[in-house]
Amino acid sequence: MVMPDQKPTLEYRAGEVLSGSASRAARTVGAVSAASVALAAMGLWVFAREPFSTKVAVTLAMLGFVTITTSAVSIAARFTVARVQNGRLKFSFCGVRTRSIPLDSTTFFHIRRIGRLRVLVITSGRTSYVPNGALDQRALVELLRLNGVVEIPT
Repeated sequence: MVMPDQKPTLEYRAGEVLSGSASRAARTVGAVSAASVALAAMGLWVFAREPFSTKVAVTLAMLGFVTITTSAVSIAARFTVARVQNGRLKFSFCGVRTRSIPLDSTTFFHIRRIGRLRVLVITSGRTSYVPNGALDQRALVELLRLNGVVEIPT
């Protein structure tokens, strides 16, 4: 039960879980893969002196590989989860805990800019952790803020 003078945290909400976005992973990996396959296929069709059937087979094999890779990345992103339990932020992949960070006074976070890219860095004690891109950065920052983790401006 949340006391009136207490800030509500996501710990008090049953089943509050941040999961990765399969659609974001598919867009990111799919766009890069589609461009790569298009360039490789164009080069194959223009410069290779192979018979027509070989060119078709290689192009279809590349498309199949890209489709399987994009599907695997999307599924993996969907099974990436972050949740707050017992005062710790726990990251897991397919139910296996990959990282656990205490949400105490030694933990803080900041957003680092690398060119146009914004990277979330969570620091606890002497260790720092950069969550993978499958999780929504804004939602993860909000989760940290709601649980009392301080943002250090950079």
